[in-house]
Amino acid sequence: MNILVIGNGFDIEHGIPSSYKNFLDFIRAYRIVYEYRDSLDVLYENNFQYELCKISSKYKNPSLLLQKMQESKSIEREFGDVVSNNCWVKYFFDRTSRLEGKYNWVDFEAEILYAVQMLSENRDSITGISFAEREIEILKNNRRDKNLLSYVMNRLLEKKPGQLVKKQEQIKYWQKMKALLLEDFSYIIRALEIYLDYFIDFEKVKEDHELQGKESCIFTGIKFDRLITFNYTDTYSILYDSDIYKDFIHGKADFGRDNEESNMVLGIEEFLPEGQKNKDIEFIAYRKYYQRIVKRCDFSYRNYLEKQGGRSVTWIFGHSLAVSDKDVLIKLLPCSDFAHNPDGRFLDYIQKSYICYYDKQALEQQVANMVQILGQDALNDLVCGANPKIKFVHQKDFRKELMLSIGSKKN
Repeated sequence: MNILVIGNGFDIEHGIPSSYKNFLDFIRAYRIVYEYRDSLDVLYENNFQYELCKISSKYKNPSLLLQKMQESKSIEREFGDVVSNNCWVKYFFDRTSRLEGKYNWVDFEAEILYAVQMLSENRDSITGISFAEREIEILKNNRRDKNLLSYVMNRLLEKKPGQLVKKQEQIKYWQKMKALLLEDFSYIIRALEIYLDYFIDFEKVKEDHELQGKESCIFTGIKFDRLITFNYTDTYSILYDSDIYKDFIHGKADFGRDNEESNMVLGIEEFLPEGQKNKDIEFIAYRKYYQRIVKRCDFSYRNYLEKQGGRSVTWIFGHSLAVSDKDVLIKLLPCSDFAHNPDGRFLDYIQKSYICYYDKQALEQQVANMVQILGQDALNDLVCGANPKIKFVHQKDFRKELMLSIGSKKN
């Protein structure tokens, strides 16, 4: 059985502006016109259209978006509201220089991890962190201020102490800040859902795909038995096979539902040591494994792999193999006797894995990530051993490898 496993690189390869940088650039352009939505003139309209075109040609008509911004219950209005005064959006923008030139969601997740780790390391187990005067002012007055997280992070980075207040007051401020951050975090996930499923025009994506011609498409004519996707979009079904069975590991974007119904997962890996991770659950809501459970994501692929009994081959495309997805990836890779994995019973069900890489830099990063997932001895055995079970394939050769392995069997 041949299973296609895809990450965000798959969408990017198909011209979809799905990188975190595209998302932030879109928010930046959107917020400017949204602020003046009731008094927009031709200059604003033309500038908005120009800014979106700089990012991608795959968005819906900017003029229509501007018109709907003024409707009180429109999706455009909802998006504008949730990104206009959001702590996490402001924090991500503040970190832009550090992130410039990076395009994977793992980089986005790294910034979330950095913030959560910083707060964890500087807190007291009971009273949390201390706060400076301007931070207290925000929390005391129960007002939303997009600068709150940035204020706190910058102060902690500079190792500046907060004000001394009564113990109960500090606990109260700490609880308030955590609640505000988590609420804004849910809003940024909702904004991402709207961005991917509403603002991106998949009819344009499909038209461009058809214009390219079948010969230029890596997956044209290849029949997989199952799709496991780490993406929020349904790109593969739209462009290649609408009938394939799909597992959305991180949930699927659907702009038509409300924030409470969303099953999209955006978060971090576990960073606490073994003896602490099951006791310290203060920031558990940011963990991917936790979100997958509470948002009822699809785990049926595990049962499928078990039933196949070692006959499954995974084809991994557009995934960085980041350690934040270790708990899922380790079940989609072959097993080695050198691997130490308490959940290793699933690993025996993968016969072989083909991993596509874009260029040398991507290959180096993927190999480094695999060491973190499997361990260097296991990786060396699986790639370079007497019976290799993992093969890294350059993107330009990936279709050829697919045709040799799958195409010949299907024809």
